[in-house]
Amino acid sequence: AEYGELFNRKRFMSSTDLSFLEQFVLFDNKEKVLEQLLPGTEDYYFFSILCKLSQDKERSNLSEINNLLEHFRTTHPKEPRVELLQQRIRFLYHDKQSDDEKDSTFKWLIKHFGLTFDDHQEIVDSGTTTKDVTYPSKVEDAQLDWKRIVLQLIKDNSNLSKLDSLAVETLLREDLIRSPALISEALEVVYQDFDNYAELVAATLDNYSFGSKSFHSSMTLSQLDKLLSLSPSLTEKREFVDIYISKLAPNVDVDYKKDSVHWEKYLLSLYKFSKQLPPLFNDIKATILLHLLEHYYNIGKPDVLDYFMEYLQVPKEFKNVSKQYISQVTKRKQIVQSFKTTGILPHRSLQEEESLIQNYLM
Repeated sequence: AEYGELFNRKRFMSSTDLSFLEQFVLFDNKEKVLEQLLPGTEDYYFFSILCKLSQDKERSNLSEINNLLEHFRTTHPKEPRVELLQQRIRFLYHDKQSDDEKDSTFKWLIKHFGLTFDDHQEIVDSGTTTKDVTYPSKVEDAQLDWKRIVLQLIKDNSNLSKLDSLAVETLLREDLIRSPALISEALEVVYQDFDNYAELVAATLDNYSFGSKSFHSSMTLSQLDKLLSLSPSLTEKREFVDIYISKLAPNVDVDYKKDSVHWEKYLLSLYKFSKQLPPLFNDIKATILLHLLEHYYNIGKPDVLDYFMEYLQVPKEFKNVSKQYISQVTKRKQIVQSFKTTGILPHRSLQEEESLIQNYLM
């Protein structure tokens, strides 16, 4: 048992070495057994030091053993058993060591085995003027405040990755998240029915243009209306206009091709929204007005002069539009050259538009 761990850790044994190991462990005259080994070899040093360690019952021969160990280390620097012997010497001769050597041994043991003594009071060095080390017996309430802890966690990580959605929602309700980057990250995880969702989105628009974040397209129509009241310039953003129009579509269970009432309601909601749009979106305005005129003509209600005149006033580069009128438009991008795909409105060609206008003029 005395040599078991030492032998098990070494890969030096071959089948012919077994008899030597048995003799070394069992025979009293170990020096006689060592005569089988070639002096200067790894095994010679190793078993010679083991022999001296086993014979030094009084622990008085440390100097000779250390000298032999140093020869072993110098002659065979890559031999792993040197460290194994060094550990054994540290344990066996601990009582014979000086205070500095004992301290060195303790530090080695703590480091080697990863020992911690968190339940022990740290002893102050004798060279310091502090005589007593005192630690608080309780934690102040302010240090346990959840807001302080969470905000410190956010500060340490520079993001909200360590928080779940409930914690993020609580921070938003408490108005504890202020930076646009963190607000934007928070909106990715909270539910869209959050109380001041539109206000939070508005707070990020200077840093993240509308449409650049996935939660923009998830906003409800009422939230988009609120956002528009906070940031009226959004009517100039194509992304906002497209998302808003997509929210006006009737429910999927409504067959708008057969249900003229719902279809008219949808067209009027598009028309109402288009009235807020600048000339930049004349293509959308023209498309909506064209479908309104088509709808009223199909249901036998062609007396919608206001819609008809408004449609004619939208600058369009069609063959039935005077070029002199087109030349008066100062900005080229305000001229409609084709009908814009808008919401779920079916596409209409220029020929269909020309036929509809002729029907109204007849």
